[in-house]
Amino acid sequence: MTTSDRTGAGDPDSDLEGAILATFDWSATAPTEAVVRTVAIAADAEPTGIEPIFRSIDPDALDALVGSVGDGGRSAPVTVSFTFVGHDVTVGSDGTVAVRPRSETD
Repeated sequence: MTTSDRTGAGDPDSDLEGAILATFDWSATAPTEAVVRTVAIAADAEPTGIEPIFRSIDPDALDALVGSVGDGGRSAPVTVSFTFVGHDVTVGSDGTVAVRPRSETD
């Protein structure tokens, strides 16, 4: 993870309130691993202490969709969003992972 940031009240992007933003190099870290690590931080848990990611999304499909851009795969940007361990997760082919707590109205 090259950067990590928690945004909160008073930040200009109110839609990201409470979000954790992280950037990874997909050639060094698989997208599924990045998601598990980032969600574990958001959930204040160890990565091994949260439910397996395959209960929320197909890990091979996620890795193929967002990890293949820029390595000779597709050139168009790809974004995948899903819910995992009570958090809304968005993963981008640019190496970004955004995690925010799922609101009670979601």
